Amino acid sequence: NTEGSYTCSCKHGYAVSKADPNKCKSTDLCKQLLPCQQICDNTPGGYICSCKPGYAVSTTDATKCEDINECIHRPCEQVCTNLPGSYECSCAPGYAICPHSHDGLQCHDIDECKNNPCEQTCTNTVGSYQCSCESGYVVSPSDPTKCDDVNECLDKENPPCHQTCTNTKGSYECSCRDGYEPNTCDPYTCRDINECERKPCEHSCTNTRGSFTCSCLPGYICRTDDSTKCQSNHIVTPLIPVPAVYYWREDVTYEERFHRSSYFLARTGLPANPFLRGITNPKHHHNYILDNTVYK
Repeated sequence: NTEGSYTCSCKHGYAVSKADPNKCKSTDLCKQLLPCQQICDNTPGGYICSCKPGYAVSTTDATKCEDINECIHRPCEQVCTNLPGSYECSCAPGYAICPHSHDGLQCHDIDECKNNPCEQTCTNTVGSYQCSCESGYVVSPSDPTKCDDVNECLDKENPPCHQTCTNTKGSYECSCRDGYEPNTCDPYTCRDINECERKPCEHSCTNTRGSFTCSCLPGYICRTDDSTKCQSNHIVTPLIPVPAVYYWREDVTYEERFHRSSYFLARTGLPANPFLRGITNPKHHHNYILDNTVYK
């Protein structure tokens, strides 16, 4: 009430109508006050605050919104990550979101072997994979996707070869020392070669382990320059001195005795030799030996 008149006023949330000052109309408090953090809805004489999906009105302040942790309800098959106002599903290592999943929440195993992660052999497992190696190799201790060569020749308890072992990539080779050859039925072992079957000696051959020895018949000895050959063991008697006489030695054949080219001129001053079998000279065809003395 005023002097000679009156004025009308309105409660909170209302305002005097411009068209009729006796009336009140609801005001847009959401526009005037911006009271809500996210969503504001006007009501007669007031307003109500609400929140976007993924948020909820704070229990301590009705104008504020708090993030909802959807992961508490385990919406994902494997891994859930809460985000402001939302969440995200992912998969553990070795898995991926199933492309045929209608909600994108399911995971399926990844076949890592399709990408050839292993140097040699790859075996897919649930959520992972395993590398292995071919015979002669082992998985590298420094890199499980790589393979290291196994040196089989270092096995002292169970050596793979009988004599000589040579390591190769992923395997090994056996060989034999000189005088041996691989067994036909078991190439990892060696057998002695009987070199005497090849007749390497001129006279007699004796096979030994890994080698052979040559020997000669009686009256012969092995040559010093070639032990497989033999030479006469006959001791050549020095030339027998006969004054002005030609003669032949024991190693001269009967036919050669009548050829002067087979005779040797002797010196004087030495006695005759019992091995001297015949004597001649240019003037006489025959001479004789008696009691180690040469007679013309």
